[in-house]
Amino acid sequence: MGTTDYKMPDILLAILTIFSTIQLIYMWALLLSLKEDSEKHQRPSVSVIVAARNEADNLIQLIEGIKSQNHSDFELIIINDRSNDQTSEILDHYIDESNIKTLTINELPSGWNGKKYALKCAIKQATNEILLFTDGDCIPYSDQWIDHISSKFDEDTDIVLAYSPYIISKGLLGHLIQFETMLTALQYLGWAQLGHPYMAVGRNWAIRRELYPLHELEEIKHLPGGDDDLIAQKILDAKRTRITYVKNSQTRSRAENNWNALINQKIRHLKAGKFYTKKSQTLLGIFTFSYLWSVLIFLVLILSWQWPMALFIYSFRSLLFYIIFNRLGQKLDTKFSKWAIPFLDLIYPFWYAYLGIRSIAAKQIKWKAESSFLIKH
Repeated sequence: MGTTDYKMPDILLAILTIFSTIQLIYMWALLLSLKEDSEKHQRPSVSVIVAARNEADNLIQLIEGIKSQNHSDFELIIINDRSNDQTSEILDHYIDESNIKTLTINELPSGWNGKKYALKCAIKQATNEILLFTDGDCIPYSDQWIDHISSKFDEDTDIVLAYSPYIISKGLLGHLIQFETMLTALQYLGWAQLGHPYMAVGRNWAIRRELYPLHELEEIKHLPGGDDDLIAQKILDAKRTRITYVKNSQTRSRAENNWNALINQKIRHLKAGKFYTKKSQTLLGIFTFSYLWSVLIFLVLILSWQWPMALFIYSFRSLLFYIIFNRLGQKLDTKFSKWAIPFLDLIYPFWYAYLGIRSIAAKQIKWKAESSFLIKH
C-alpha cells in the first residue's frame, strides 16, 4: 500500500502536466490564428437589426451612435418587444427618420420566445443586402462600425463574425465577465480562422440577408437562447466566413451588475450549447475539461506531500497563461485588470462548473422576464 500511495501523487503530477500543456497549446494555437482579414473595396448596403426589450436607458445612445455612422447606405430596424418602460416614447422621437424603422410587438404568437420573434419581424422588414445584428444595450465603438463590417464582404464572403467586449465595472463581477468574454472570443474567432466556425455573438455579427435561415429560427423559436450561435451553426461555412476584431469593428456594452442576471444569461447560452454539433462540442470540451481538471488536480496535490512540485508546475503553467491572455488583450485592444488574471484563472473553472450544474437543473428562463401585457403600436 505504501508503494501505491507513493505512486499516486506522481501519476497526478503527470496528469497535471498533460492537462496544463493541452490547455496552453490550445490557447496559443488559437491566439496565433487571429489575423485581421483585409478590407474589400465593396461597401454593400446594410440593415442594422436590434431587438429591444426595456432598453430605454440605452436606446438613445445606441440610436445616435448608429445615426452618426459613416456609411453611404444603411437602415436601422428596431423591434420593441412589449417593453414596459419608456422605449415606445423614445422610438416615437425617431418616427420621421427616413432610415429608421420601428415596430412594436404587442403580444407573442404561441410557442415563440420574445427575442426570436422580434428578430423574425425585423428581418422581414429589412431591405438591404447585409443584416448586421447588435443588442439594445450596445454602442458602436466608432462611426466606422458599419463601414468596417461591410468592408469584409465580397463575392466569397457570406458571414462576418465580430467582437463585442464590455465596459468593465468595478468589482469581481465586471472582471469575471470581461475575462470570460475574451476567452470566448479567442475560441469562436480563432476556430473560425482555423477552418471551423461554430458560433456568432448576437451583439455583433453580420450575414447576407438572402442567406438568413428564417425556417431555422422557427425550429428553435421556443428556446430561451440560440438566436445567434445556433442559427450560425446551421449556415457557417469555413470558406465563406470572415472575422474582425479591431476597434472600428467593435460594439461595447456595460456588463451586468447583478449576479442573478448574469447567471440567467449564462444558463441560456449553456442550454443552447447542447445543440452544437458533436465536433464543436468536442473542440470546446477539450479546453473546458483540461482547464477544470488541471485546477482540481493542483488543489488535490497541494494537500499532499508533493505540493512543492505541484506548485512549480502550476505556477509555470499560470505564468504562460498570463502571457497568452495578456497578448490576447493587446490583440483585441481590450482593457482588463492584469492583476486580476491569476485569481480569475483559478476560479473560472469552478464558475463554469457551477453554471453547468445550474443549467441542468434550471427551468426555462425567459428573455428579459417576458410578460403578456399590451403596448401601443
